[in-house]
Formats: sequence, C-alpha cells, structure tokens
Amino acid sequence: MDKPKAARLVRYEERTSSIMLALAVLFLAVYSLQVIWQSIPQTLSDWLGYANYAIWFLFLADLIARLVLAKHRVRFLRKNPVDVISVLLPALRPLRALRVFTAGQNLLSSKSGLVQTGQAIVFAAALLVYIGALAMLDVEQGAPGAIVEDFGDAIWWALVTVTTVGYGDLYPVTTEGRVIAGALMVVGISVLGAVTATAASWFIKTSEAQEDEIQGRDQKLLAANQERLAAKIDALDAKLDLLLAQRDADSTPPRE
Repeated sequence: MDKPKAARLVRYEERTSSIMLALAVLFLAVYSLQVIWQSIPQTLSDWLGYANYAIWFLFLADLIARLVLAKHRVRFLRKNPVDVISVLLPALRPLRALRVFTAGQNLLSSKSGLVQTGQAIVFAAALLVYIGALAMLDVEQGAPGAIVEDFGDAIWWALVTVTTVGYGDLYPVTTEGRVIAGALMVVGISVLGAVTATAASWFIKTSEAQEDEIQGRDQKLLAANQERLAAKIDALDAKLDLLLAQRDADSTPPRE
C-alpha cells in the first residue's frame, strides 16, 4: 500500500513541477512589482494583492496534496521546511520565491557537463542576490532609520553581503532585515564555494584536455615514425636478400 502511495506522489510532482515553477515565477514578478514600484497605482496594487493571495492558495493546495500522498508525512514536512513555512507564515512570503531558485537550479543541474553546471551556479547566485535584495527592501523601506530605501541600494547590499565583502555602508536596521542578512551570508558562502569549485574544475579539465591532446599528437607521431622505420627496415631486408641471392649466384661454379 505504501509503494503505490509513494509512486502517486512521484507522479504528482512530475506532472505539477512545471506548473509550480511557473507559479513561483509569477509570484516573483508580482512580489517584485509590489516591492520595487513604490508609487504603484492603488488599483494595480489591489490586483497584485489578489494575485498574491491566489498564488498562496495554490501553494497551500499543492502542499496539502503532497502531504496526503506522502508515505511518511512527518518526514515530508521535515524535508520541505521552506514550503511549509512560506505557506503557514504569510509574513515570510519571500521564501516562496525560493521555488524559482531551487527549481531552476535543479533544471539546469540535471543537464550533464561542466558548462551546464556552471550555468546553474551562475543562475543560482544571480537569483539569490535578486531575492535577497527584494526581501531586504520589503522589510527595510519605510522603517525608522532605514538605510536601504531603494532597489539599487538593496542590490548593492545583497552583492556585498553574498560575496562576504561587507563594506558597512549599507546594513539592516530591522530584526527581519538582520535575519535575512544572516541567511544570505550563510547561503552565499555555499554558493561562492560552488562557484570557486566549478572554476577550479574548469581549469583542471581544460589543462587535462590540452595534455590529452598533446599526448595524442605525440602518440600519432610516434606511430607514424614507427611505420616509416618498419618500412625502411623491410626495404633494407629486401635489398639484403637480393644481394645475398646475387652473391650466391655468382659464387656457384658453372656445370660442365
């Protein structure tokens, strides 16, 4: 009974993964407009709010469906904390945008090859900076004593934070902003480590490919020289046999 249930969960996730990714992208677009466009018309703001609630409801329905189909529900909740928290705590709506982060990274990483892996890491780093900037601007703008008040400052802060440079010119003043900063620091270190590892792998593979190419050329040249040498030896052997045959013929006395 458990195996068919697990199979149904796998089939459900395979069929809905692209739909949920599209919803996450739509949420990221809606969320971006709500945060960045500070002078947004009220009518459009209301419609964006309705869209936000609709997307939240679909995320909730998806979470309930996967929970019902899960073989071990407690284990499922432990393995999907971001989905659970982002649905149960609407105040943490930036976490819903992480669906784009994880889904897009998995999509690119599923393609084999170093180039595809590098693309996945670059995508992850860029999206992480963007989501971190959005989340920071969302909680900081309008707060008393806030320094991050526009999207340009938020992007700069996210870049400085994720690269662990830390100029100190921009920093959060709210508790929520400090939590976001801490999370971005932790995740940023892992992403930068992956970037460094990928770059090192690229250089190593490039060096190995060049060495293999040189070795291949040397082996071909050696094989060609061996063939020419063998041909010359065969020709010399043939001439030597001819000379020996002529000598034997000359040394044989004529019959009377």
